[in-house]
Amino acid sequence: MSRLFLFYLFILFFSCAGRVSNGVKIVKPDWLVTRPNDDVNWYGVGSINKDKNIDYKSVARLRAVSEIAEQIKVNIKSKLVDIVEANDDLVNEFSSSIIESRVEVSLDFIEYLDSYITSDGQYHVVAKLSREKYFKKLAVELQKAEIRSANLIESAISDINGSSFKKLSQAMDEIDPYLDLNPKMIFPQGSGKKEAIYDIISKLIYDYNNRIKIVADPKKIVFTPLLDSKKEFALQVFDKTTNKPISNISLVMSASFLDAFDTLVTDQVGSARFILPDYLSGSSKYKASFNLEFSDVENAQAKRLMEISSLVFPLNIKIINPALFIEDDILNLGEKIANKLLVNKVKTFFENSFSAVFVSSLKSSDLILTVNIRTQKRRERLNNNFPYIVYASGGISLSRRADKVEIKNIQFSEQKGSDFDSESLAGADAINKIEKELELSFNKSQF
Repeated sequence: MSRLFLFYLFILFFSCAGRVSNGVKIVKPDWLVTRPNDDVNWYGVGSINKDKNIDYKSVARLRAVSEIAEQIKVNIKSKLVDIVEANDDLVNEFSSSIIESRVEVSLDFIEYLDSYITSDGQYHVVAKLSREKYFKKLAVELQKAEIRSANLIESAISDINGSSFKKLSQAMDEIDPYLDLNPKMIFPQGSGKKEAIYDIISKLIYDYNNRIKIVADPKKIVFTPLLDSKKEFALQVFDKTTNKPISNISLVMSASFLDAFDTLVTDQVGSARFILPDYLSGSSKYKASFNLEFSDVENAQAKRLMEISSLVFPLNIKIINPALFIEDDILNLGEKIANKLLVNKVKTFFENSFSAVFVSSLKSSDLILTVNIRTQKRRERLNNNFPYIVYASGGISLSRRADKVEIKNIQFSEQKGSDFDSESLAGADAINKIEKELELSFNKSQF
């Protein structure tokens, strides 16, 4: 009986104590059955199929760290909801960004406690992160971020200009990784009262947008296309609170007659100049507007706040229709002829593109538009088996009636006409080809 008892005791001892192979325990550990949990550490377990073709141990460790990170993320998200007044998508965006930087801070304190390979070839590793070490390190990094952010804010409020918005964006960048900890600073300076930096930046962005005022010079913009060729106007940007000009502010213009417009940047005296194009059509009145432009702002949350609170500055533009008197000077081999289709195409182009109106009296016009076409024969017909060949060339000239100064000129591409019956018909054929190619010539012009 005693020998049998000793045999069973021997079997029981070795089954409980477990065996070791290549430094890895064979007996299934408790941490794999039940995840460790206490108030001192965070724990994570990473698992992967054992594969000699990959660094499976490193992958398992990364997964263990990710599991720890998910526990920290839950804590971060719960705090963010109270700090950022935003929807779930924004909170998720913030927490994902924060957790990425937070894990980097914590990597030095991650400890890998044990590893185990199950019978199915799965490699498992357990890691822990000391909460005390984590929060101590975090407190140091938070203080540094608060100081950097506060310095940027103080610099931004010293004088409003284009760089103020960029500095506020950079200040938001500094506190983004610690937003769940609600970074604070003394504000206003010298008050002794601490306020959340996120709230300070939000209020300043809103305040700055509302303090900006834009005035056009002249205040009433009256513009006659073609006659006022590329007329230049000015904008003055200033601070409504201090009445000082605001430099380095970026503005973008929106208008129905513009497909795109270059960004304007105010100079040292808060002024920016813009040019209205000639190419205006349709209504005699236009509504244009200017918005602050934030494309160089990198922080997504700061940019969102800036765009939400950004004001629109309307601008009324009155278009006076230019009065045009048209002269058709079309000569076919020296003889004046009429081509109504060609002349009507020219009229339609100027009516649609420049809001032009055509008048029958030269005296009542602002501009004289001359359609000038000539045909010429360059060589004799070879024989009756060959057609007559005649070339047509010319263009459109636009000049001011008051002083006869030419302000626009479009040259048509040369066309070759042919006819077996007569030179005149060959010239008419060349002129008709110009009429058919007229729209293409307009598109290639510099109008």
